[in-house]
Amino acid sequence: MFLYGDWAPGRRSCGTKLRGTCALVNLEGPILPPGHRLPPAAKAGPSLFSTQLPATDGLLVGNLANNHAMDCGAAGLARTLDALQAREGLAVGAGRDLAAARRPVVVHDDGVRVAIIGCCEPQFGTAQRTQPGVAAIGPWVHAAIRAASAEADAVVVSVHAGPEVSPWPAPTVQDLYRSWIAAGAAVVHGHHPHVPQGYEEHEGGVIFYGLGNLAVNPADWTEYPNALWSLAVEVELDRRPPTWRLWGLSLRVEAPALVIDARRPPTHVEYLADCNRPLSDRTLLEGLWQETAVRAYRQYYRGYLRFPPERAARSKRRRLPLMGGPRPTCKASRQDLLLWHHLFGCPTHSDQIATALGVLGGALPDFRSPETTALVERWMPWTAPYAAPAEVLA
Repeated sequence: MFLYGDWAPGRRSCGTKLRGTCALVNLEGPILPPGHRLPPAAKAGPSLFSTQLPATDGLLVGNLANNHAMDCGAAGLARTLDALQAREGLAVGAGRDLAAARRPVVVHDDGVRVAIIGCCEPQFGTAQRTQPGVAAIGPWVHAAIRAASAEADAVVVSVHAGPEVSPWPAPTVQDLYRSWIAAGAAVVHGHHPHVPQGYEEHEGGVIFYGLGNLAVNPADWTEYPNALWSLAVEVELDRRPPTWRLWGLSLRVEAPALVIDARRPPTHVEYLADCNRPLSDRTLLEGLWQETAVRAYRQYYRGYLRFPPERAARSKRRRLPLMGGPRPTCKASRQDLLLWHHLFGCPTHSDQIATALGVLGGALPDFRSPETTALVERWMPWTAPYAAPAEVLA
């Protein structure tokens, strides 16, 4: 089996065939014809769709548990499921109701019976008991792993979660993924960060926190130097722990199409070493999480939430009653409400906001250090304007 990252080429074609008797790919958005007239769903952020499925040597399994699968509503999901069925592919992580979204798919790969579970952080389009949508992460995942382990030789959890364009997962994400290995999963196949993240073996299983962008429109990612290459993993699941090999995939334009080039072993050795080292150093991982959270708060969240900048230590504190606060200066639009729902409904976003406020306000111990600053400056240079020293509020 081969594991791949995010597929979102949009209207661009990509004829490169993905290797593997079974290829597990995160399909970032519905698969629709170029002239489709489906309206975008009500949500914050962009709406995506692509016009083709990835070409593969063998069976295609598309993970649909992500924050873009429902960008064109139930009709877009239905067309995507039809497109996979027409290719004799399989879908996991989304469905016509909650039970279908959570249902694993089982594939036979090189004589091994593999159960695949798809799930994602809740953002938009979460399936309900009688409503189509995606399978949001919850306690059910542990139960599903244990149930699938009794019926299959190996379990793979394909999960869409974590901070975007950061080389490092949140400490809470590491804890969650490790708990799935402890519950019986052989592999955690992570995606959503859009840049490659690290990987680790843990208690007889292996975790890939993020494989990066497999196929996207390069023009949309020029600001992020590590967004136009990704990792692929060739994994053999006939033993525990599984054996695996990494491939490095680079993306280029050969007008008008996209081309994916494969190399083994992957390049970007220094980058991957800096991704992996914090996974075994919890204090460093906590410090990196705080460093990136504070910068994200200053770059995005503070403006989204209409919070003022941090005040200098000597500024006079404005006292507010315990309950309530300042009166709003304007009414919230529907788009405001959708954005705030997006921020607080998604665990990664709410964790980033809470972490940044806790560090800046002094409620959390500050694990940032010259090392965390240097790592973030090296691999996330676009955040440099938001790296002013923390201020202690009066």
